[in-house]
Amino acid sequence: MTKPRPAEPVLREVRLQYTELPSSVVATWRSPCHAPRAREKHRTLHTIKYQDNIPRTAIRNHVAVNKKPPSTTIPTKASLTHKYPFCSVLAKMSFLPLAAYVKESGVIKAPVQDLWALVSKIHQWEPIHSGLKKAEKIYDDKGEETQFVRWDFKDEHEIICRVEALDHLDYMIKFSTNWSKLPLEYIGVVTTIRLFPITYGFCKGYTLLVMDGEYTSDVNPAMLATGSRRRRQFIDEVSAYFESGKKPPIPTSQVPWARE
Repeated sequence: MTKPRPAEPVLREVRLQYTELPSSVVATWRSPCHAPRAREKHRTLHTIKYQDNIPRTAIRNHVAVNKKPPSTTIPTKASLTHKYPFCSVLAKMSFLPLAAYVKESGVIKAPVQDLWALVSKIHQWEPIHSGLKKAEKIYDDKGEETQFVRWDFKDEHEIICRVEALDHLDYMIKFSTNWSKLPLEYIGVVTTIRLFPITYGFCKGYTLLVMDGEYTSDVNPAMLATGSRRRRQFIDEVSAYFESGKKPPIPTSQVPWARE
């Protein structure tokens, strides 16, 4: 007699888990036992942890169509960009491949320490970003500093960025767009700025600024072109800032070794 094939797991429960910020969803289900009179405790328990609070409806819809829980799931743009604004965009973007990439670079007529004193503090970008009206850090309920920064633009637009990485020794900062007042046409983008001191040649003493962006695969060519143009504009404004003879917001001696 042929042994019956194992039945597919059945989703019985979706349980939300919260930490300080929305962090994960745990889906729990049980595989039906092959014996007709087997008790529930003899069935196999399975658990999958979904990052960044995937909505329960997304998991249940997947089960209804595929008859089994998803190993991964692709959430909707609205649920990621607006419903959970303070989740890491790096975790959001794990559901879609990073298929789009732009990079712009330019030489800035300033020492790397002076440039890093300005670029490393995205909450003080008003002097080098003509579209910004106000930039400020976001603090939690206890008054402690978080990784988030709010940018208010002159056209009444507003976005919230998160600093994903900050390296004072290698002059690198990486930040993501975690929330936008206006709907985005893609799930996420991570911007990385790197500074390289020029130590030889006619540009000795200056700094090479490299600014790139990693977009999710749902971005369209028009948005990529816009991203490249905005990065060029940023490099132009940084260059103009130093050519005008202005000084960085804090002493250069404090930059590589201490965080504000």
